[in-house]
Amino acid sequence: MTPDPEFDDGVRRLLDPDAAAVDRMVSKALERGRVVERRPRTAWRVALTATATAAVVFALWVWRQPSSVAPSADDLVFTRAGEVVMIQSASGETLILGPRASATGDRPAGTGFVIVEGDTK
Repeated sequence: MTPDPEFDDGVRRLLDPDAAAVDRMVSKALERGRVVERRPRTAWRVALTATATAAVVFALWVWRQPSSVAPSADDLVFTRAGEVVMIQSASGETLILGPRASATGDRPAGTGFVIVEGDTK
């Protein structure tokens, strides 16, 4: 598709003003005498914005942190020796978990046993 030369010339005439029109626009702009200068962003403004953003992020992070949980009297202590596990509670109860021997005694059957010491309530 080739552009129409007459259409192209018409658009160029509208977008390309003559020298007299350019002179009129420049003289009117200079008559106003007011030149608007754009102030550059200073380093302190950027630093202040970054600091404020960091403070907000830090405040949200602190606010969303879970409160620390104090240890309770029901804490458990786990001790392991080979395949035997011993679980002790702060109240003195002890559970011992370990392998159960097979009926023939040649290898473990894969199930365990539980020995409870202390007050079972």
